[in-house]
Amino acid sequence: MQKSDAPHITVIHGETYFRLAYLGQKLQTGSLLYVDFEQRDWKLPQMKMRLLAEQQHQSWFDVAAVEYIALDGCDKLSLVTLQTFIQDMLATARHVLLFYEQLPLDFALDVDKPLQKQMITDRSVSPSVLPHTGIATFPIKIEALRRGHVYLGQSATRITDWRGQLQRDLLYFFADKKTVDRDVVLATFWEHLEPHKAANNFFVTIGKLTQLLGFKPIVRTGAKEYCLAPEIVLHYDVDDFIQALQAAMQSDSEARIVFLQKAIDLYRSSFLEGNTAAWASQRRQVLATMAVRALQMLAAYFEERQEWGKALSYLSRAFYIDSTDEEIVYSIIQLYSQQGLPCDAIKTYEQWQSAIKNQPGNFPGTDIHILAKQLYPQCP
Repeated sequence: MQKSDAPHITVIHGETYFRLAYLGQKLQTGSLLYVDFEQRDWKLPQMKMRLLAEQQHQSWFDVAAVEYIALDGCDKLSLVTLQTFIQDMLATARHVLLFYEQLPLDFALDVDKPLQKQMITDRSVSPSVLPHTGIATFPIKIEALRRGHVYLGQSATRITDWRGQLQRDLLYFFADKKTVDRDVVLATFWEHLEPHKAANNFFVTIGKLTQLLGFKPIVRTGAKEYCLAPEIVLHYDVDDFIQALQAAMQSDSEARIVFLQKAIDLYRSSFLEGNTAAWASQRRQVLATMAVRALQMLAAYFEERQEWGKALSYLSRAFYIDSTDEEIVYSIIQLYSQQGLPCDAIKTYEQWQSAIKNQPGNFPGTDIHILAKQLYPQCP
């Protein structure tokens, strides 16, 4: 590694064995200071650090004479302390190496701008880089509104060798919920187990996910809270769907229709279709209700403009999502009737009758029955 004209920071994510190999490589090119924040309570600003060099293993000295300063366990420091320490070290050393398992969650966004400009990454150890920082990142794309596929890395390689549905569900769960209390996780996935056994299963499942993905995807953020690792750059179609709906609600007229159509384009199938877990079923219902409402709004927009085909198309899709909704069925029957298509109207009515047949407590209004009764003679 050649010396640069200006000091810089290299941010490295990796397990212990990986860090040691990296340090060994740097010892070949210059003197190196090593500070392990996990092992010692270091104080600022006066600091003496241990020299790790081939011929000076036991020396203690001031930092001004070294080429590399390696800071291990950086995730054990507060953001303010870490930033202060980095600035202090850059005043004396040419290269600062930051080793971590989990940097503070706000590090990438809140680190001082001058430090951002000095950050680089070692691409031999980091799969990708968050823009404007040297923090290693791991892109994950999850299509919960399509086929439940998960894609990994910049090349968007689809993961196919899942080692059990539980690992997959846990990743879905955290992608959807973001930050979750551990007790909620245990009650969701292992409600029938004793707490200590449930917790053990939780950690084992995280370990298996780590082996599969090549990095730790779920990390602890508080006393009992867990979330996706901050290094993950998540592309989640459910988030995009909800954001499009929110944008629609904040827009007027034509812009609202554009956002509604974008949301519906993202809703390609029900949430994790086929997944029978209780939390997935509940989420599926919520998102389906949102999609149906968006489709009804689109249908109303095109009906006002007498674009009957488009209106029917959106209502038919809403009926496919929820075939028990009386309001949707009534609107479809009315439109078919207006278009001189009584048999299509009757077909929709009978499909709705079949759908609500086994639903206890469902008492449909009389208007829809009266309308259907009027149409039966028109359908040979």
